[in-house]
Amino acid sequence: MSDISNTSYRLLVKQLQASDEAAFEKVYDLMASKIYHFVKLSIKNKEDAQEITQEVFIKLWNERERIDSSKSLQSFLYVIAKNKINDHLRKVLNEKKYLESIIHSYNILDDDLVNIIDFRDTEKVILKLISMLPERRRQVFELSRFKGYTYKEISKELGISENTVDTQIRKALANLKEGLLRLSIYLLLVIGGII
Repeated sequence: MSDISNTSYRLLVKQLQASDEAAFEKVYDLMASKIYHFVKLSIKNKEDAQEITQEVFIKLWNERERIDSSKSLQSFLYVIAKNKINDHLRKVLNEKKYLESIIHSYNILDDDLVNIIDFRDTEKVILKLISMLPERRRQVFELSRFKGYTYKEISKELGISENTVDTQIRKALANLKEGLLRLSIYLLLVIGGII
């Protein structure tokens, strides 16, 4: 904040502490670009760097009453930015470990999944996933979703209870969600060059 005198700086901090939005905007105008470039040194993704920069200033506003006017506001902002960068990098590392554990636990490269990847649009992927459901579950799901049957009508048609119909539809939706998740993770890893 070398752009302003010490007196102006102290006044700006006091105004900020008093929830003066104009003072906050002035700090933002003076520092946002510097904070962004500082963040960008560690976070190469432009959108992530912009988001972290915004988070720094949100934290500044939320903590404005605790700013020590005898210390550098610029240093305070850089400390917040450093902590936000560390949080982001920890999150990315944890997500990578999580994805690796999912690949391992779901055997994400099985033949059925590779076959699904040959399809180019969501509808075909979903139809392929439906065709992979256990026979009775697939029948129940298709009667409900494609033919618009009620649980009662499906129950009568297949000779099963409405409770079983409900259970089978819930399981079918869970299977589809898991299949789409596995496919999405696989594609993200391929695109990201992890596998």
